[in-house]
Amino acid sequence: MIWICTLNPSIDYHMSVDSLDLGKTNRSQCEHVVIGGKGINVAIVLNELDVASTVFGFVGGFTGDKIVNELQKYPHIHDALTRVEYDTRINVKVKGQVETEINGRGQPVSETDVKTIETTLSHVSKGDLVVLTGSVANGMDYRWYLNVARQCLDRGIEFVVDFADTTLLEVLKYKPRLIKPNVSELEAILNTPIETDEDIIKGAQKLVSLGAQACIISNGAKGSFLVTHDAIFTSNIPEGDFKNSVGSGDSMVAGYLKGYIAQESISTSYQYAVACASATAYSEHLATHEAIDQLMKRVKISEVGGTL
Repeated sequence: MIWICTLNPSIDYHMSVDSLDLGKTNRSQCEHVVIGGKGINVAIVLNELDVASTVFGFVGGFTGDKIVNELQKYPHIHDALTRVEYDTRINVKVKGQVETEINGRGQPVSETDVKTIETTLSHVSKGDLVVLTGSVANGMDYRWYLNVARQCLDRGIEFVVDFADTTLLEVLKYKPRLIKPNVSELEAILNTPIETDEDIIKGAQKLVSLGAQACIISNGAKGSFLVTHDAIFTSNIPEGDFKNSVGSGDSMVAGYLKGYIAQESISTSYQYAVACASATAYSEHLATHEAIDQLMKRVKISEVGGTL
């Protein structure tokens, strides 16, 4: 079973505007509401790939009820969410000539709430896989992820990491199966500018040398690289009509996991990752099974380097 940690899920309120004028009243041309948060996105795309997962984290209030109700539509997603007193946060996504996001912080969680999800984690066993992704809840520290990573290593449980905090460097010694920072996150983690493909590869190799088993660095429309101890891969970007960047990175994680748990080669797992990310980018929301299947035929993986 894949267990997905979603400490800070959200309701994402999307609005499209012709232009956005700060300090003035703006009116949207259309809007739609979806459930979100990185962990939720990973679970939904895994569902499209017919892969079961269990989500755990915090939900509350009318927004939390919306998330719980929506998750019931997905037959391969199991709900182990902890109900809390406060409303789950709302994120606002405005799409005009550029995309702008205002992500809610959410209300603080209590020590009792945190202990509840730690109890949930105690049910994870060897042979399962844990996904640690997204921001921690208000009132928590990213070092909580570090503690979970250590427990996973001690218990022989594989885990995947995708969060934007320098704590990621400390997590690497616990040997995550996959990490997936984007270029700006890589710059922040390593505290160094990343300007070229060579910089990306060297940065990824640094993270792998510190313990990551595989590292995907995404760079938006410029593509991505996958670096392991043994090889370096890159991919073409299949053509499509770009519609949405929200959730592409999460879709990449889901795609890689699809290949990995099916015991596919690492290049095929990466192919799934790129196809899922592209399918989301070319959709109004997240990748669908049909879109992924079509893009898998057009994604070409190339090996561009060898061992560290």
